[in-house]
Amino acid sequence: RCFLGTFCARQWSLVLKEEDGQKVREGCLMLEKRVSGFFAMKGWNLRKRLGD
Repeated sequence: RCFLGTFCARQWSLVLKEEDGQKVREGCLMLEKRVSGFFAMKGWNLRKRLGD
């Protein structure tokens, strides 16, 4: 994922109980969408890599 914090949380969710892991993954997805939306609103393109 584009965010190191949510990547780590997603990896950690694999060792949690199934229900708790699902909540962590859903929270990560929601956070990623909101942060991506914020940066997109400011004109940033998160999908474009540096050097392209």
